[in-house]
Amino acid sequence: MQLDLLHETTVRHDESIRDLEYKHLAARHHLRGELLQRQHQVELSDQREYMQRAELEQKQRHLSETRQQPKNLKVSESFDTSDCLYDLWNVFIYIEMCSDVSTHI
Repeated sequence: MQLDLLHETTVRHDESIRDLEYKHLAARHHLRGELLQRQHQVELSDQREYMQRAELEQKQRHLSETRQQPKNLKVSESFDTSDCLYDLWNVFIYIEMCSDVSTHI
């Protein structure tokens, strides 16, 4: 009789410990998920802030460089791109010719 009571108490104790362990692991898992989500959000917002800052600095740098250019070097709105494309094509052809010569040497 006393042995049966001891056995029943031990079984209940084991069950309650198992339940507590399960609840503890579930709480840890949930907390870890929340922390990872929070860390991701913080890193994402930091990255966005950095990109905005870098873009602003680049715009300011470009504006400063544009202001420092002499008036005659500034690009006008009636700029003809066909000359640039022609020059770019000539550079491309020249590079191709040089690469062909270097491969045959």
